[in-house]
Amino acid sequence: MEYKSLKGYLRDYHPIFWAGLIGIGIFAFLYTTSVRNVLYLEFLLLPITLSVLGFIFKYDRKIWKKAAVYFATGLSWEVLTEAYWTYGGRSLSLLYFYKDIPISMLLYWMSIFSLAFFSFSYVNRRMKVNKPLAQILTVFGVFLTAEAVGFNVFRVWDYNFNPIFLIPVYSLPLHILVAYLILGNIFLISMREKLYKPQNVINLVPELARNPSKTVRRLVGVDEE
Repeated sequence: MEYKSLKGYLRDYHPIFWAGLIGIGIFAFLYTTSVRNVLYLEFLLLPITLSVLGFIFKYDRKIWKKAAVYFATGLSWEVLTEAYWTYGGRSLSLLYFYKDIPISMLLYWMSIFSLAFFSFSYVNRRMKVNKPLAQILTVFGVFLTAEAVGFNVFRVWDYNFNPIFLIPVYSLPLHILVAYLILGNIFLISMREKLYKPQNVINLVPELARNPSKTVRRLVGVDEE
């Protein structure tokens, strides 16, 4: 069995990945000191985002372009749903981008969307799991886990509605599960089919008109090759 040299291992990943890990380490050290009182959550999510993007770059060289789409998607989501959340970091302070939308949440969405689509692709292609199941696994393994950590561990936000039921294990309102099952899967389908590109949407319209049933089945991944 061959072992790579340390130099070879370092070259496997983008320098941004290592820079992100170093940033996370520095934050972890500062958090154990009196400086923690002036730390912002952005100081943690920025290196986390860099490390995620740098890691995925080894497997997806277009991750930087996709990250711009993820940023825009996250920003749109935060602006449209701003009334449903109240931000106020109880563990760390927040820097706000627009009204009460923290910059950290835009970094959060870049990280989560990047990790979600990478995880879906890995499970679907490398582990040979069909697309519908891979999408469900991604929703529960990435989206809901990230939501649970942000809400229960970092306590970055509160929900502006009364939960009718809390999802076991995640301790999240049922509304959140429904939202991710719908919007999370729409996101994964959109990225898989590259529907964020206007031309692809234009091409999809006549295809839907000609054979709506077959097209929908292809989009959701029911028709596997």
